Amino acid sequence: MGDRDQRGLSAEELRVISVHNPPFVKIHQEMANHFTHSGYLIDLWNIISAELDLRYRLLPPRPGGYGALLHNGSWTGMVGELAEKRADVALAAMFYREDRAAVLDYVNMAPVWSGHYEFYMRAGERDTAALTGDMFASLLRPLHQHVWLMLFLSLVALAIVLVTSVRLSRGPAESGPTRREFSFGFSCLSVLMTVTGQGWAVTPVSAPARIVTICSWITGLLITFHYTANMVSHLTVVQPAAPISSLAEFATNNDWTLAMEDGLGIIGSWAQKSPVPAERHLYKRTASGERFLRLNGTPEAFLAAVQPRTLLYHDQDLVITAIGEEACHLLPLVEPDPRGKPEATYLVLRKGLKPLRSVINKTLLRLMQTGTLSRLKRRWLRGSRQLCPDQRLAVRPLTLADMLAVIVIVPLAAIGAGLVLAGELLASRLRCL
Repeated sequence: MGDRDQRGLSAEELRVISVHNPPFVKIHQEMANHFTHSGYLIDLWNIISAELDLRYRLLPPRPGGYGALLHNGSWTGMVGELAEKRADVALAAMFYREDRAAVLDYVNMAPVWSGHYEFYMRAGERDTAALTGDMFASLLRPLHQHVWLMLFLSLVALAIVLVTSVRLSRGPAESGPTRREFSFGFSCLSVLMTVTGQGWAVTPVSAPARIVTICSWITGLLITFHYTANMVSHLTVVQPAAPISSLAEFATNNDWTLAMEDGLGIIGSWAQKSPVPAERHLYKRTASGERFLRLNGTPEAFLAAVQPRTLLYHDQDLVITAIGEEACHLLPLVEPDPRGKPEATYLVLRKGLKPLRSVINKTLLRLMQTGTLSRLKRRWLRGSRQLCPDQRLAVRPLTLADMLAVIVIVPLAAIGAGLVLAGELLASRLRCL
């Protein structure tokens, strides 16, 4: 037993358990009770076992995934196998959790991966063209409502100053007809036409009135430049829309599906003890299997998880590794994630193997310092969110839905002009009578 005391179970055959979770571990069943293993953690474990001269055998995969804590205090999955001492080592990248640390030991001197699990959903599709109030309101969106209010007040102020300047001017600066014509309503129209760059049929010639006119032109130019720039950005830059914004909204939609790996530790936090009703709803989904998609690591499962009306809980880099740019259609849930940043993950051992844990820790630390870990990650973990920003910010051609609010102005203008003309003709006929 002396060798065992110094090196843990190095003199005996270690029982190593894992689950199919590409790219960390890939398990292929070639025949009954015969499996082949590959992947990032398999390569890493082969290096560790060769350096430490460890003997081991890979156990057949067990159901339950990583392992979740049940109401009766028992564990499922790999954590359960370690806790019950049916396995010695789990080849899995596990986040640190206090409930897991109570029944197993983390090899925590060097993390094997850093990930950020979050809720994702497929971006909503753009609505088709429709004559709605929201469609016309899109013409106002390039400027904030406060800007529109200040612009309106500025035009009223300029109109007041203009009518005052024209009416109070003395001498030959303004003619009598000009003073009579520039009423307040006339001045408002004159300022509006100046701001829009169209000018007016009658132009005052006095210095105060011309200052007002120049200010109107400058205001119009500045507003036009900002409006045009924001409108182009609003229309041509892809702005994905999130179909839902919170877990509470997800819980109220019975036709949505929850997709995640089996046995994630967070499931225990969603159990009945959670004070958040939406999280308890998520736990019920995982327990009952109702509208619940268990990810098994295959590309087909991930493709099903990124379809509309599916809420996916996973790391986006791993999804990109599995299915490529199809994962770029995903949007994070608007509801903020309390963790906020990536977390380190570690290999784990069963309790009672402190000497073995110590030598594996030192070996992992050396592999990290020499760059071996980085090379293995580059080989197996090729997914990167850098694939997605270019697609999301790409300029796209304008669609009919984008331009319908502008195009509709033409028939509306024709209808308006026809009604005014009909009114003028009717008024003229009545005067003749």
